[in-house]
Amino acid sequence: MDTLLERTLRVLVVAEDPLARTGLATMLGREPDCDVVGQIGPDDDLASAVERGQPDVVLWDAGADPGLPLDLVEMVEEAPPILVLLPEDASAAAAYAGGARGLLPRDSDAASLVAALRARARAARIRSGTGAAPAVSRSNRSRAGGGPDRP
Repeated sequence: MDTLLERTLRVLVVAEDPLARTGLATMLGREPDCDVVGQIGPDDDLASAVERGQPDVVLWDAGADPGLPLDLVEMVEEAPPILVLLPEDASAAAAYAGGARGLLPRDSDAASLVAALRARARAARIRSGTGAAPAVSRSNRSRAGGGPDRP
């Protein structure tokens, strides 16, 4: 049986800063259960990169001063789950409004990042010990009228 837990996680890295993009790809590439299937900037064709790489999940680094597009999911017809790395809680609502359902602080270590990517690929909601995830949960309740586990 081929489950996501039993096979290599396929990740597409999106970051504006080429150094951050390369660093994330290198860090993830060192993980035995991770395969980086592509690296692109936010202005590159996300749909084509997803079609070429067939990622299980997209890792989107919002950068130090995030200006995320508000339609992340709409950029790709069959979008894989998106995990956004954020520098601060203030950016969480915009990322969530744009379609991200997984948020993690930019200073997360490799093990936490891979665990979050794997959870996001399984469409599980990510909880972080930092403020980013709780901010998303509050936003989710007010927007959707439900609890934090409601999509």
